[in-house]
Amino acid sequence: MTLRDLPNTSVNIFYNHVNGWTRVYRYLPHHRTAVRKLSADEAALMLKLYRRSKFGASHILEDNLLEGFPTDKLDLLRNALKALKKDGILRAKKTKQRDAVSIPPSLGKDIYGDLRKRYPWLPEPPWL
Repeated sequence: MTLRDLPNTSVNIFYNHVNGWTRVYRYLPHHRTAVRKLSADEAALMLKLYRRSKFGASHILEDNLLEGFPTDKLDLLRNALKALKKDGILRAKKTKQRDAVSIPPSLGKDIYGDLRKRYPWLPEPPWL
């Protein structure tokens, strides 16, 4: 593989020479996921994550996230959690105990704007 085989895009290229072989790694620029309009169940989960400041490397176990909600709504909330992870609004992480989730830091302002429309009492975060 040569540089001519790579597409003509603005990517970061990293060469790693190991045991006589040169490996070429392409790092594509990070694309931010657009936050879609959240349902009521999704907004309730996002509010709990937002109020606990679970951004980036700070995760919460999925079981702990679902604590405190009515037991008759747990199935709906689990489905909402799966949809948020599938759409890229939440990041999933495997831990020793169970799966954990967090909000990507790049989506913090967008999520605040959407939550502010639904919950007008939500205080402004320090980074705005």
